Amino acid sequence: MTPLNASAEFRFVCACCRAPADPGRESAITNASRAVTDWSRVVAIARRHRVIGLTADGVRRCGGAPDEIAGELKELARSMAANGLRQIAETIRLDQALRAAGARPLFLKGMPLGALAYGNPLLKHSIDIDVVVEPDALPAAAAALDDAGYIRNTPAPDLPPAALAAWFRHAKEASWRHPVHGTCIELHGRILHNPLLVPALTARSPRQTVALQSGAEVETLAVPELYAHLVAHGAMHGWTRLKWLADLAGMVRSASVSVAELHAMADAMGAGRCSAQALLLGEALLGLELPDALANRLRADRAIRRLVRIALGCMTGRNETEESRNPTGIPLAVTASQFLLRPSWRYKWAQLRAQSANPTDRARLADRPWLAALAPAIGGVRWTVRNLGLLPRAVPLAQSARER
Repeated sequence: MTPLNASAEFRFVCACCRAPADPGRESAITNASRAVTDWSRVVAIARRHRVIGLTADGVRRCGGAPDEIAGELKELARSMAANGLRQIAETIRLDQALRAAGARPLFLKGMPLGALAYGNPLLKHSIDIDVVVEPDALPAAAAALDDAGYIRNTPAPDLPPAALAAWFRHAKEASWRHPVHGTCIELHGRILHNPLLVPALTARSPRQTVALQSGAEVETLAVPELYAHLVAHGAMHGWTRLKWLADLAGMVRSASVSVAELHAMADAMGAGRCSAQALLLGEALLGLELPDALANRLRADRAIRRLVRIALGCMTGRNETEESRNPTGIPLAVTASQFLLRPSWRYKWAQLRAQSANPTDRARLADRPWLAALAPAIGGVRWTVRNLGLLPRAVPLAQSARER
């Protein structure tokens, strides 16, 4: 395994990100705190990786931070919790609105995952509410969001309904924002941008209910499918934020099945490499315990070792406190790593097509098929020049990935 080239402050934040149910969490936090010399860096790392709630909780438990740092983290955590309460209320309201519109919503990550992973959803930092419906329910769901007072911002509000249908054929989500309280909603027509990564994940996948408030439940993916989604989502984004790994570790700790069983089920769905990368990262950073036989088998795979190295590089060093400097917001190493997630050539070809597909171009050219046929080539050229920094960062999907 690649040695972890990380600061003492990053290691401390990692200790705070261990699952609350982990019996070794408190001692790991206390031990890691002794090596911290720059507490302001701890705050910067926690903000960059969006683990304010967990870090504030860890600082409270170790008691070694300066009062001003503890106070700053406490205030940030309070603000995050207030946003979480608003997201819980909006998740419940959205669930009711979509059901009234004839859609059966499936919530991804967000507050339901916070409840499962931490027992307390307010420990989870959540930027938006992700909800998926079946493709034929998308028009009704979009209208329900409009009726609920949300304004679509991606794609642009002036895109006509016919073009919006074309958008959803090439993009997995569109986004809305509430003009008063700023809550963001991402409406998904599919769970993953490249459905060939985990073909079993759809709006019809098995579900479980999660209580967000007394008497208020919403649906999310069942445990095996949720695990497969989390590892696939993290892998597609190169695990560039600790919060994704922390959420996964908390979910694994609370699951009623073993790590080995979860990995086997993910492997059967096609997410074996994604799961392997996540488990080895969890072991290295968050003290996730793996059976020796499983860990040795995962480490023996050259592609998996490379995926782990790429992810560690995207989290540590300069990236501990800084966002990617790539003009698209997604490190080139992560883009390259996406092709390693499945050995299937069909998957790799679909991934190449997904990267070259600019849904804005395709949506606006939907009524001109002869021009729409050129969209993949146009998208490939635009992707290349943006990665070279020759065009401004205005790619909606890249922005969405950066904000998650």
